[in-house]
Amino acid sequence: MTHKVHYGKEIIEFELPLGWRLMPSRPVSPVRESVSVAEQTVLALKDPLEASVLAQRVKPGDRVAIITDDGTRQTPVREMLPPLLSELLGCGLDKEAIDIVVGLGTHAPMTQDALAHKLGPEVFKNFRVSQHDCRSIDLVPVGKLSTGAEVCVNPLVAKAQVVIGLGVILPHPMNGFGGGPKIIFPAVADYEAIREHHLAWTTDPQSVFGSTRNNPFLKEVASVAKMAGLTYSLNCVFDLDDQVASVLFGSWQAVHGEGGRLSQKVCGMEFETFSDVTIIAGYPYEESLQLMKPLALGSLLTRKDGPVILLAKSNSPLPEFFLDSFARILWESGGNAKDYVREKFKRGELLLEDAPIDLNCALFFALVCKGRQRVVIVSRDLDRDQVERMGFVHYSDLTKALAGESAIKPKAMVNLCPVGGMLPVLPKGHVLAY
Repeated sequence: MTHKVHYGKEIIEFELPLGWRLMPSRPVSPVRESVSVAEQTVLALKDPLEASVLAQRVKPGDRVAIITDDGTRQTPVREMLPPLLSELLGCGLDKEAIDIVVGLGTHAPMTQDALAHKLGPEVFKNFRVSQHDCRSIDLVPVGKLSTGAEVCVNPLVAKAQVVIGLGVILPHPMNGFGGGPKIIFPAVADYEAIREHHLAWTTDPQSVFGSTRNNPFLKEVASVAKMAGLTYSLNCVFDLDDQVASVLFGSWQAVHGEGGRLSQKVCGMEFETFSDVTIIAGYPYEESLQLMKPLALGSLLTRKDGPVILLAKSNSPLPEFFLDSFARILWESGGNAKDYVREKFKRGELLLEDAPIDLNCALFFALVCKGRQRVVIVSRDLDRDQVERMGFVHYSDLTKALAGESAIKPKAMVNLCPVGGMLPVLPKGHVLAY
């Protein structure tokens, strides 16, 4: 029987080895709008969730900050921005009253070409665009975290009368779902607050894919969004085919709540139980460090010792200092890196001081997965040297990977995740935990 899995946008067809059996799985509830993203955006702006329309909220003289996510997310910002900007200009604002802030969090800045592609060339040319700097001395305090640490945000956001966040709602490994309040925290916050928050809550058992009730990671993110005055969210929800299922606009609380429920429907995959082997696509994640998110998801679905087979198309190489850190941490931990990195985070210590927080989280998930299962990377973009420096197994071809791994494990029950941006749904009593 032929099966399908993504390698980037490419669909790879394959057959399982003779002794491997695919366990049943199915999408929870496919839903998709038939109109374009731009048309969906226009309709969403006319019918906001638990909020007034922009014409009733925005008045001449207001300053508006629009925060977008960056190139690590697939949000179709270039299709969503024009209807939003048209609506704002129709409220009596001129272009000078609008700031577009790219919420980098602790990520590296985007190039000018990448910005033009993300935002659309006309918007990039005709509107004021800036990129957030999490270490800027101009950041404005807005309150304190539950730990007592001060949190600051971008001054353009802090000084705006109306703040609108553009993003995507996908299952997230700590926040439950992305989008919504994450466009404030961490996207336009300061490095030290982001560091404090991620170290405090990443290892909490409630901070996991799809978890919104009693999730301390999300609770803190939402608290900061409220402090910073996030007014509206304009978010899209992707389905398992990486198509926009819906565009939602309204209060960030309502959009994130409804978007999470919709994401459970369109990104949910029901599985019978944990597997001996999981085959999972990295797609829609194609940035090298972001690939650790689907790896973590595959690990959660797999019994101890694995293997987890990740198809990893990457548009960038893994950073050298990220790769160098694996050998150092394995040596420091005496070979027990999984428990070592957990304890480091619980003590409030980064694995790589002064490195971006997302890099530390990627390293955390990679080492936790390595400690739980045999990790197999199928990639034509990440070479053998990069993969083996992480302590993983490399194949350039899925057929060869299946042949090699079935020689080690001749009989296995298999879970298949055709895309990596999905939410696993397991029977009651099955707990997802890192």
